[in-house]
Amino acid sequence: MADAKIRIGIIGAGNVGTHFARLFLNAGVEVFLCTSEGKAEFLSGFSEEKIVSDPNMLPNDLDLVFFTRRDRDLQAVTNVLDKNNTLVHCSGSMEMNLLSSFNHYGVFYPLQTFRKEQELIHTNFPVFIEASDEETEAFLMNLASLITPNVHKADLALRRRLHLAGVLSSNFVNYLYAAAYEQVDDKFDADEVLLPLMKETLSRLNHGHPDEFQTGPAIRKDEETIEKHLQMLENHPELQELYRSLSEIIKKRHS
Repeated sequence: MADAKIRIGIIGAGNVGTHFARLFLNAGVEVFLCTSEGKAEFLSGFSEEKIVSDPNMLPNDLDLVFFTRRDRDLQAVTNVLDKNNTLVHCSGSMEMNLLSSFNHYGVFYPLQTFRKEQELIHTNFPVFIEASDEETEAFLMNLASLITPNVHKADLALRRRLHLAGVLSSNFVNYLYAAAYEQVDDKFDADEVLLPLMKETLSRLNHGHPDEFQTGPAIRKDEETIEKHLQMLENHPELQELYRSLSEIIKKRHS
């Protein structure tokens, strides 16, 4: 029936799986969860009757099954899961055709960072869809629209480029945050002294391209300050080399 409740399975209760369970439950979707721990640690009130420990224990009449575990675990799941299921993975870099043994399959890639112990602040993240056929594509587009208004189609080449952009803008930047925190003297609170700067930098992107707001010694060609900073990083040679490389890149980009 057209009005029948959507029923999905999620294989994996890690960061992505936990957040998908929350988002789809809030959207009125019936969710079954497969986790080797046999529990939904960060899903309060989730029905224990809908938690299984093995993929082949999921109901056979689900509309869709999400694979949200590590990429290298995919083959073990595809070997035991009923091929009549519609299976999708959530990877930005993995090929869709790895699921081609299933009648219907696709990709449901969210460009967002997830931590299962934390609620999302921004839920209008983009989801990128690829599917084996038009019917599956339409279903995935509709399903994604239940949790975000930001839904797009993207093939493997586009997804890999987006995944790279995500690593640069989130994962690498987070490492630099950690390195910056280590430079703050113990008599100060790192959050108190750095968060205002970090938030101001990010907020500027609401008004233009990052190139428009580049500041710092590299863009000013302030070699004296750059050299002082490099000397301060002598005990951290990898970070010192990163500082040097990024400074050169910024100088060339804005030459």
